[in-house]
Amino acid sequence: TALPISILKRSDECENAINLFLKGDYINAFPLLEAQSSIDDNEILEDLAYCYEEGKGTEQNYGKAIQLLARAANNGSDYALLNLGYYYKNGWAVKKDTIRALALWERAADHGYDFANQNLANHYAYEGDVEKTAKYIGKSVALGNKEAMYKYAMLYMDGMGLKKDSIQGITY
Repeated sequence: TALPISILKRSDECENAINLFLKGDYINAFPLLEAQSSIDDNEILEDLAYCYEEGKGTEQNYGKAIQLLARAANNGSDYALLNLGYYYKNGWAVKKDTIRALALWERAADHGYDFANQNLANHYAYEGDVEKTAKYIGKSVALGNKEAMYKYAMLYMDGMGLKKDSIQGITY
């Protein structure tokens, strides 16, 4: 079986493309990223998607950004799952589909990607579902998120989504 790309040593071309991107030199990074996009290196795919999304080094093209993020998501990128979720949640270049967005964020959350937990908690808080809000804040707490600990404490203190428990609230 093939080793995941993350275990293999990147080529000098990949490293150069990523370094230029990280320096903000999108004009020079873009063609190098594009040339390396046939390999399934998630960082290359994510960086190239960003260039298309923001029009950095190329014309803005949400469709291409979505295709690249979908490839990275299929390769296991939680960052790509999170960002695809934004596209579907907001209807950016795709039909708005909140259920699909939540499913993408749920997949990333299941892998321990805390930004996804936070998005899910915020979504459910906005919807007024205090139990699900507490669930995802609790997942963030389990990952050591200090801001989530404060929110969790407030949920315990107010008895919102969790059984009211001042002692637990003070503990968090």
